[in-house]
Amino acid sequence: MKKNRPGVLLSVMCSESEADKFTELILRETSAFGVRRYISERRKLQREFKTVNTPHGQVAIKIGKLDGQVIQCAPEFESCKLLAEQTGLPLKTIYEAAYVASRINQ
Repeated sequence: MKKNRPGVLLSVMCSESEADKFTELILRETSAFGVRRYISERRKLQREFKTVNTPHGQVAIKIGKLDGQVIQCAPEFESCKLLAEQTGLPLKTIYEAAYVASRINQ
């Protein structure tokens, strides 16, 4: 930090409407004398949700597309967790089966 002193960097991501609230909170609750604020933009993939069949049951997956092309595919955690609880199988087993099924069904 300044003059080679040790320090901690605190980052807060929030909406612009909440920026003043968090800035005030940081100034009140830390030893900081100032806060730097930056506006950041985010680009997201188009999202689509589907259900895939696994050997253990159905799982919801999220598909991310960029200009109509599939870029990402991921099982929904809560869906995997529910199926794991219902079947008594490890969550990792369900997640991996859903991932494989999602890749097949693209």
